[in-house]
Amino acid sequence: MKKKIFLVASLILSVISAHATSLIAGSFNVLGTYRETHEFSDERLRLAVSLVEYHDFDVFGTQETQYWQIQGFLKSGIYNMVGVNVEGFEPAPKKRWTNAIFYKKDKYELLDKGAFFLTKTPDKHSMATYWKEKQFRNCNWAKFKDKASGKEFYFFNTHFGLNSTVRLNSAKLFVERIKQITKGAPFFTAGDYNTKPTEQATVNALLESGVLVDSWKISETKPYGPGGSFVNMLYNRPINGVVRNCSDPNKKIDYIFVSKNVKVKKCAVIADNIGGAYPSDHLPLEAYLEF
Repeated sequence: MKKKIFLVASLILSVISAHATSLIAGSFNVLGTYRETHEFSDERLRLAVSLVEYHDFDVFGTQETQYWQIQGFLKSGIYNMVGVNVEGFEPAPKKRWTNAIFYKKDKYELLDKGAFFLTKTPDKHSMATYWKEKQFRNCNWAKFKDKASGKEFYFFNTHFGLNSTVRLNSAKLFVERIKQITKGAPFFTAGDYNTKPTEQATVNALLESGVLVDSWKISETKPYGPGGSFVNMLYNRPINGVVRNCSDPNKKIDYIFVSKNVKVKKCAVIADNIGGAYPSDHLPLEAYLEF
C-alpha cells in the first residue's frame, strides 16, 4: 500500500514538474540620457541591446529608459513594451524616462497593465515632495499569460528614490500594492531600489511581510557574478575615488524579487563589458524562474 502511495505521489510530482513554466527575467537600469547630451550614448545602447538578446531575457524591466532607448530594444522585433513614463504619460521623445517592461511577443499575451505612483496618493499623478523627493517615481506592472502553458503571472518594475525616507515609504506602498493586485498569483519584480543590503529598515519593509522574496536568497545554485550592481562605466576607474567597482556587495542596489510560489533555479549579476566599458552605471540582473 505504501509503495502504491509513493508511486502515485511521484507521478503527481512529475506531472506538476512537466507542466511548470520557466522563463528568464531581467532587470537593467540603462542610465537614461538624451542621445545628444551624453558621450557614447549610441555605443552604450548597442551594447545593452546585444547583451539582453544574447542572454535571451524573456521578460525584463529597464529603469531610466528614454524613448530612443526603448526604440533600440524594440528594433529587433523580438519584444513588445508596456508602461507609462514616470509622470504617467506614454513614452515619447523629450519626455521623462520610463520604467519599461519588455516581453517576448511570441511567447506571452498581455492581459492587463497598470501603474501607480510612489506617493501618498498612488493613483494620482504626484510627486512625494513631503518626503523630500525631487523626481517623479512610479511603478509599472503587467499581467501576462504564457501562450504555451496558459499560466498567468505578474511583472512589476520600479525605481526608488535617493533618500532613505522616500525608499522606506516606497517599500511599504510597493508591498501593499503588489498584494492588492496579484491576490496570491505568481509574480516577480525588476527594479533599481537604491537600497543597500545594510539599509535595514527598507530591506525589512520589503521582505519581512513575506510577500516578496529576494531571488538571490533562494536560488537553487549559488548566484553568479560580482557582489554589487553599481559600477563606474569604465572598469578600472574607482567609484567616488574609493570603491573599486562592483566587487563590493554593499554596492548591490538592484534586485529581482519573486513571490513565494516562484522557484529560482539560478541568478546572476551580469558584468559583461567590451574593452573595459559597460553599457550603464548599473549592471543588469537575470534570474531563471519556474512556477
